[in-house]
Amino acid sequence: MQTFRTVHFEPENDAPRIRQTHDSPKLKLQYLQEILEDKASSRIDGVVIDACSAQMVLQVYSRVGKGLQRRLLGMSVEKIVNTSSKLMTR
Repeated sequence: MQTFRTVHFEPENDAPRIRQTHDSPKLKLQYLQEILEDKASSRIDGVVIDACSAQMVLQVYSRVGKGLQRRLLGMSVEKIVNTSSKLMTR
């Protein structure tokens, strides 16, 4: 017989690190790499990013050309994750 356990999430504990990029492409990339290294979620510009999302974004970033890399990092963090998700399915 299966038993189910209820898990409660507290907003303060879900994303312990809060980061602001101030539209700096280098900081966005650095914060994504930190998330992947630490395997802990973080809030970047108000968007919670977990390790799986960070890995997906970095994989897409490493496989596209220089022009698209600049364009990708010029977007907001939410759009970066959504665009990377769409590119990953292709």
